[in-house]
Amino acid sequence: MKTKKSSMNKIGLFFAFAILMIASVIAVSGVMQTDKFFDSSTGSALTGVRSLLYSCNDVGCSTFGSQVHDLNSGSSNQIQFQYPYNPSSTSSNKDSYAHYLFKQCYLPKEFVEKVWGGDTSVQFNNNFNKAPSCHSPIDSFSVTNANYVNEPVIINMVAKLGADVHSAFTNAELTQVPSGTEDHYSVETKVTLEIRNSNGNVVHSQTKTLNILMDTSQPVEFSWTPQVKGDYEIEVKTEITDCQCQSSFSQNSAKVIEVWEARPQNQCYTLINDLEATPEFAEAGKPVTVSYTKISNYVDAVFAKTAIPTRVAYAVTDNNENIFFLSQDVIRANSNTMDPETVSFTWTPRVGGNYNIAVGGVGESSLCVGKTNPEDIAVLGFFVSHLPAPQLSDVTFVVTDSKTSNVLQGASVMFGVQNGMTDSSGKVKFKSNPGTYEWKVEKDNYKSKDGSVTVSNQNLTVNVALAAIEDDDEDDGDEDNGGNGDDKKKKSAKKLNFIELNAPTSDAQVVYTEEPLTNKKGNADVAMWVLIIGSVLILLAVLFLVAVAMRR
Repeated sequence: MKTKKSSMNKIGLFFAFAILMIASVIAVSGVMQTDKFFDSSTGSALTGVRSLLYSCNDVGCSTFGSQVHDLNSGSSNQIQFQYPYNPSSTSSNKDSYAHYLFKQCYLPKEFVEKVWGGDTSVQFNNNFNKAPSCHSPIDSFSVTNANYVNEPVIINMVAKLGADVHSAFTNAELTQVPSGTEDHYSVETKVTLEIRNSNGNVVHSQTKTLNILMDTSQPVEFSWTPQVKGDYEIEVKTEITDCQCQSSFSQNSAKVIEVWEARPQNQCYTLINDLEATPEFAEAGKPVTVSYTKISNYVDAVFAKTAIPTRVAYAVTDNNENIFFLSQDVIRANSNTMDPETVSFTWTPRVGGNYNIAVGGVGESSLCVGKTNPEDIAVLGFFVSHLPAPQLSDVTFVVTDSKTSNVLQGASVMFGVQNGMTDSSGKVKFKSNPGTYEWKVEKDNYKSKDGSVTVSNQNLTVNVALAAIEDDDEDDGDEDNGGNGDDKKKKSAKKLNFIELNAPTSDAQVVYTEEPLTNKKGNADVAMWVLIIGSVLILLAVLFLVAVAMRR
């Protein structure tokens, strides 16, 4: 019997330890996340989505640690995964993860996930977008003589044509692009060179395709050997051919040049190159800086050069040749005859749209009188985004009785220049642009109230409690203490919270911010405590069984 009891005790100890181990395993399970994938415009499910997850070395994920997973949804439109469990993480000390989602022909999605605790599940619907409209700005377009630096292009000699082409994609959420995913952050861009003579006939064309990484630019170079002297228009144009863009429009930069028969001699010349406008993705109402390089020289009979001033003209027009900016200036001579110098001016577009920025230059010197002195012109096609239309917000006044909290129908509400009456629910709603507005609420047999409220781009509710006149008179006992009852009431009334900014309404906007795991875990901390307490109880039971076994 003793042997049997000993065996029974061992079996009991085994099961107790097994229960403890199971509880421990349950307690350390990390947060389980399910991501589902959809097309934002159609709502249809998306398959073949890739998910990359990295641990972060800091809260903002400026640098990454190890890779946690590399998963693909395959034929499904969802991925389920579990975060590593960290017992030291808390609601005030969360773990950060960099999370990437990729789907071919859609813009990548990036998140900084904030995670703590475990034993809970969350689910997110991820809507993938295409860029609504793409364009690739061009700047620093130059046409130079490949043989004679900073001299006019001449026939039978190679002309170098170069420009910087910018990516149509900007502003990634995370600072790092994981290796092997560059294609999702790049824009396929076709760059075309076209040269037309004075009759408008195309005499030379060439096309190159670039894959330009987000927030970067790439230089592109062409060459051309003119066979006939004369005036030419040289244009570089970009077109977006990437399936990540829902639509696109072209951008261009052009130069009008004269091809000389031979090197200049007893002549003046000017070169305007590298025309650019910044920021490349400009917005209406914000200044744009236009810069270019210029050089003007007089060349004598033995090809000796003298730097001379340059008369420049600036014009900004739209595609219908309406003028939005016009200016002239005389720029001093360069410090030497070989190196071009940079000049800039500022222009502020008032409305969005496509513009043409033109800069023309010609030598300004008595040395040029009676001599050949052609003008050199550079033109830059430039897009300015429109000012965002102000969002009309719903401002709802809710008027109640301050004593009974009953809603008051028929209260007159003045909000800015708008007026309205409360309905049977004590409410009146106004549409409003952003700004600060005065308001006043009145109703028969009630003391009126007034104030001001600031409206931003979201809905808000203004709660106003009116005091009945008879109730107000009953509280005038304070006048016995110095006769300042009304003043006291006014001061105390100002302390009451009549205005609740951003109070939820039936159609309040929900702005998604990426700290979803913290917000959606619910009672994960309660569950953790329950598991910990359960583990302690199991441990006490095991110790009790061990003690009983030792006594026997």
